[in-house]
Amino acid sequence: MLSLRNPQRQLLGLGVWVNPHGLALSQTVNGADTPTPSYPECFWQAVPSTHTLHSPWPDPQVLRIARQRSGFRGTHAAMALPTEQLQRFSFSLPHGLSHSQVQTHIQTQLAPLLPWPLSDTLWDYQLLHGPQTNQSPHASANRPAWLNAALQAQPSQHADVLAMPKQWAHDCEQWCSKAGLKLVRLEPTWQASLRWQSHVQSSPVAVLQETALPLSSHLSQEELAVLYGLALGVVKS
Repeated sequence: MLSLRNPQRQLLGLGVWVNPHGLALSQTVNGADTPTPSYPECFWQAVPSTHTLHSPWPDPQVLRIARQRSGFRGTHAAMALPTEQLQRFSFSLPHGLSHSQVQTHIQTQLAPLLPWPLSDTLWDYQLLHGPQTNQSPHASANRPAWLNAALQAQPSQHADVLAMPKQWAHDCEQWCSKAGLKLVRLEPTWQASLRWQSHVQSSPVAVLQETALPLSSHLSQEELAVLYGLALGVVKS
């Protein structure tokens, strides 16, 4: 979610994870070219003591050095959104709206809830469907059973919306650009982690278990799952 570009599917994808001690890179190869799944290639670059942390990222030179030392050839990157930069909402939607009407409806509900102007916001949404659950008991009691069943079968629709400051995304994009990377995806940590978990569940367990976990001395298991998921999100839609 919150893709900055919509490029054609890439053969190589880079995940970038930054913490106060350094940054980690993960390179994932398009699954179509790798019939035997395994953990992505990884590389860790500590932040030199001579570099000051340009909050929330180190000097772009640190990222450039990491790319050179890693030998990774991927140029399209994904990064995680920090919680403090992310707003999440869920809006109910009327039935029968066109794509443009859905966007207008979301904007109308989103604008008064944001801590910054809508014009300064980068946002995206996902439509979710579920059964009708808002029928009153009184109304249901006065309808025949077959009509209640038909109404309950009608799906409800709502939008899961993510929003963030446009300037933060621009600054992040520029940070990557200075190191020769094109930032194509910004997403919450939970979304990247879920993608990796789904990938593991659909992969041969023996292959993944036999591969030693890299970077385990620098990142937690949860952070590694996010890093892998970020890289995977570049090469998979």
